[in-house]
Amino acid sequence: MALLLLSIFALQTYEAWAFYPTDPPAECSSSPDDAGRGRCLLDRVYQAGDAAAEAGLDRAVYRQQASAALAQIEEMNAPPAWLLAEARFAWAWASDPDNSVFTDRQSDEEERLTVADYQKVCFPPYSLTVSVQHDIAQLMCTVARQRIHLLERGMNQIQQDGAGMKAMLEFIKRYPLLKSDTELDEASLHLARRLVVLGLGFATAERAGSQAKQAAGLAFLMLSVAEAQYNPPDREAVAFAARIAQFVDIARPAETPRQDYNIKLVTLSHRLVSEMFPPESLVVVNSNQLQTDMSIDIALNPVYPPTMRSTAAAEAKNLLDSLTQNALRQRDFATQRERLEVVQTLFERLERYKPEPEQHLEFAAVCPINI
Repeated sequence: MALLLLSIFALQTYEAWAFYPTDPPAECSSSPDDAGRGRCLLDRVYQAGDAAAEAGLDRAVYRQQASAALAQIEEMNAPPAWLLAEARFAWAWASDPDNSVFTDRQSDEEERLTVADYQKVCFPPYSLTVSVQHDIAQLMCTVARQRIHLLERGMNQIQQDGAGMKAMLEFIKRYPLLKSDTELDEASLHLARRLVVLGLGFATAERAGSQAKQAAGLAFLMLSVAEAQYNPPDREAVAFAARIAQFVDIARPAETPRQDYNIKLVTLSHRLVSEMFPPESLVVVNSNQLQTDMSIDIALNPVYPPTMRSTAAAEAKNLLDSLTQNALRQRDFATQRERLEVVQTLFERLERYKPEPEQHLEFAAVCPINI
């Protein structure tokens, strides 16, 4: 299991540059007003974020796009307050060295800089009149404060009165984000869904180790909001949501079987990732590893019905075949070896599965990969 987790969080890819958008198009500078130009710049930032999520963990070009957009918006004569807040949040999120929330702890200096970036997102209430933009800007501020809270207090320290979670649920109640017929325009709807996915993800991370069932419930809602953004899809939000779902599963006590809600959460996350990303994406590889691990757990645990165990073993074998082929396609030897080691470990676990006597024996003989 340790090897599997190491692979999930440590694998890097260095082929990301080809996936990024080219320099900002001429229409960004030819827009008739600051709002249109700023929207164009931020759309390019979100495209770069999608490319970073799809290609792997390298975020250098993504950060450059976000930095350039923020600089150009700040240089405007009088940028709209909501546009400036969005640009600051986009920069804070793109440059956040730990934007998965739950991986290795940042250095004190990195943490200080990250907190400072998110603190700039919020502005005095009088900066905006009551409007959709005001509501989204306030939501953005709430998400920024959630992130700061996690940075300063760590995991399992829930915000006072669950403020972040309540704000997300109240926003969804006012603007039903799972539907397309809200009063939000396309850009606002896309941004609102992304912010709610991040906010629910942070609220989930706060609870994963101490309130597992509530954390899983929030994660279900998070994945549902991410799934609703399908035209165009927000791949960066989906990748974030998938990592949160993985974290909820990992945070459960290792000695206890997966609960029904754990199984459904991992399955939903895996389906969503498989639909949104190409098979060779690292996001899919990580999701396949987690789904395989869960399927093997089900196959080996007699608490589950024989038919369910048999189906899980078949699924695990198919996923292992896919993971093996993916590993063999890696041109970098170290990456290939690391992925094959994960496959080897999973194959060895699956070999322990023995079908019930009345079932077919087609899954009894599984050959491990020799490295």
